[in-house]
Amino acid sequence: MPLLSSAGRAACHGRRDAAYREEVRGRWANLALVVLVPAAALSGVGLFLVGSGPVWLVAVLHAGLGLGPLALVPWKKPVVQRGLRRMRPGRPLSAEEEMLAAAAPLIDPEVA
Repeated sequence: MPLLSSAGRAACHGRRDAAYREEVRGRWANLALVVLVPAAALSGVGLFLVGSGPVWLVAVLHAGLGLGPLALVPWKKPVVQRGLRRMRPGRPLSAEEEMLAAAAPLIDPEVA
């Protein structure tokens, strides 16, 4: 028989609701990105330095590290949505810059 009820366990262990779990998942996604993105950049530099020769191992490592951030999209999505819901002073300008960056290959095919 447990010593504490479910309410008592929740009080002892802090918040356990869905919003809190999403927040924690978003933090883990951010931490994973902090590790994966520099590691992918370093493996790309390593691939460049190896040049010719036995590059398959470095190429496979670089490919795996490059796909890592894509695997984090489901956990990062709520963080991005929460950030977009907040209204901050520079947000409209940021959205305009994002649209221009997305349209750049359509305007000048040499960009892509």
